[in-house]
Amino acid sequence: MQKLIADYLFQYKNCALPQIGTLKIKTATATCVPGEQKITAPVSTIHFTDEITDSNNISGFIAANKSISKEEAVYQLKKICNEISTLQNKEKFLFTGVGEFYKNNNGKINFEPVALPSYFMPSVYAERVIHPNDSHALLVGDTETDSNTMTEFFTEDVLVRKSKWWVWAAVLFVVAVALIIIYENDINKNSFFGIAHKYDVTAPTETYRKLP
Repeated sequence: MQKLIADYLFQYKNCALPQIGTLKIKTATATCVPGEQKITAPVSTIHFTDEITDSNNISGFIAANKSISKEEAVYQLKKICNEISTLQNKEKFLFTGVGEFYKNNNGKINFEPVALPSYFMPSVYAERVIHPNDSHALLVGDTETDSNTMTEFFTEDVLVRKSKWWVWAAVLFVVAVALIIIYENDINKNSFFGIAHKYDVTAPTETYRKLP
């Protein structure tokens, strides 16, 4: 009976246990480890919740595989569930191939799953290859983006930065022209050989008289 329940659980990833809760199989996604150049296989784990769901399908599965009536299948399933629900403190119910049920000090049913074997899906070697013209996923901080978005972002930044240099060049050119004009119009400017401006020289006044 336990084997049939386990078979149903692993086949459909969900198994309702009347008056107790629901067993579910959750599978994590494969994980890339770039530093070790490998991809770890997805890992499946069994979880138990106290959510009561419809047990009609599991009852029909048991009836079909044991060649018994649906009513008898419902009875046998409830009998196992009753054994679990009437556990005393520190008592345990071993569900072969699935896990272990037990009650805590508050009388709540807890579940400890078995570790599902991972040797059927070992890690594989993987070397990351980046194609320049293809988009690939990137993780920037806590945000997931892609290479095309980041390329557009940095391209726009470079274009904005490059488009500003001519403004400063134009300002410097105007200042230089203004200084040249001022210099050329300055009558007192000095040349390379001295004062360029010519001054009128007059004869000095006599400071003494000639005696006869």
